[in-house]
Amino acid sequence: MTAPREGGRPAAAPRGGLQAALFLNGEYAPDGAFYGRIADAADLVVAADGGAARLTGLGLRPDAVVGDLDSLDAASLAALRAAGVRIVAHPVRKDATDAELAAAWAVAAGAGRLLVCGALGAGFDHALGNVALLRRLASTGVDARLAAPDLTVVVLRAGQGMRLGAPPGTRFSVVPLTSRVVVSLDGFDYELDRAALRGDRCRGLGNSVRRVGARVHLHAGVAAVLIGAFEDGQLSTVAG
Repeated sequence: MTAPREGGRPAAAPRGGLQAALFLNGEYAPDGAFYGRIADAADLVVAADGGAARLTGLGLRPDAVVGDLDSLDAASLAALRAAGVRIVAHPVRKDATDAELAAAWAVAAGAGRLLVCGALGAGFDHALGNVALLRRLASTGVDARLAAPDLTVVVLRAGQGMRLGAPPGTRFSVVPLTSRVVVSLDGFDYELDRAALRGDRCRGLGNSVRRVGARVHLHAGVAAVLIGAFEDGQLSTVAG
């Protein structure tokens, strides 16, 4: 990132006008350049607590650090403050994770698109919690996704779809987050036409992309879409 914006917060913008990158204190791939590209493309870079240490280790600097700060030592915090990074501190005993607090701060600052890095590897409970975070963000109209070089997770709601740029052979799965979803898949090894998938069954897992431009349309319910590559394509509205 370049020098942080004044006060660590960007100028007010209409909702959806900013793309934010959120860095959590989870697992990171060896390809540090991947995260640098995400940070450079973002209007706003936010670290959730120990995610700030991950960023500085990559030679990057956040605009803001949000969380209870129990994963950052005093020297690191002092260095961040001296660099002009905004520190938004919360109590250790709280009802939200640092990821939730950081995402909420980014949305309040005007973010309508959010790429979340380091969302896995900090425990299965937090991985599930981060998918729950995607679901809540999707319900408020925020285009959010978990991002890694070899994995993208997006939550789709009824009436939404995606066109994938991923190459043939890319692993792909649809996981219902409601008791039932209705989905269409075009351009995959296993194609579906308004098929019903149940939340207590595994149908929808282990598919793969057959051609570039494969499409997924969700007609009913809420589902997590898992793509075995970084996928930053825009969500679309599904007709019917």
